[in-house]
Amino acid sequence: MKKIIALIILATSSTTYADCVIKGSHNSRLGEMIQKDGWYFENFNELCEELKQHDLGVHITQMEFISDAQTTVTTSVRMYPQEIYSKYGRRVLSDFGHTSMSIHPEKTTLRMEKLKYEDANNALNGVMSNKVTWNEMLDQMAYIRKYIK
Repeated sequence: MKKIIALIILATSSTTYADCVIKGSHNSRLGEMIQKDGWYFENFNELCEELKQHDLGVHITQMEFISDAQTTVTTSVRMYPQEIYSKYGRRVLSDFGHTSMSIHPEKTTLRMEKLKYEDANNALNGVMSNKVTWNEMLDQMAYIRKYIK
């Protein structure tokens, strides 16, 4: 039963955890890790409530590489209005967002995958940690909604 629920959730590009759905887009490998382990960041409940209240989705972009010195992952989180995505099938993203970077001296793909999951959690936690950035994103969502109906 758990596997069926996980597959349904993964197919809709949403992440459900603790009675909350974080609707959004991310790469498939990150989605698999989230389905397996869930989100664990400190501000999860607060972010969930804000996303529900403002009808927002989350767009996560990651870049990763293994150099001679270390493994590096960066994660960028931006928001988009759900109703515009539902109506037009396009994500109109906020300019403002939160970016996180994680590094580790271990230079393996296994470490890189772990860092991607950790960094996505750090970036989402950072969204609610910085109220100035959050308010800027909300202002941008209001502007987008004003001009795209």
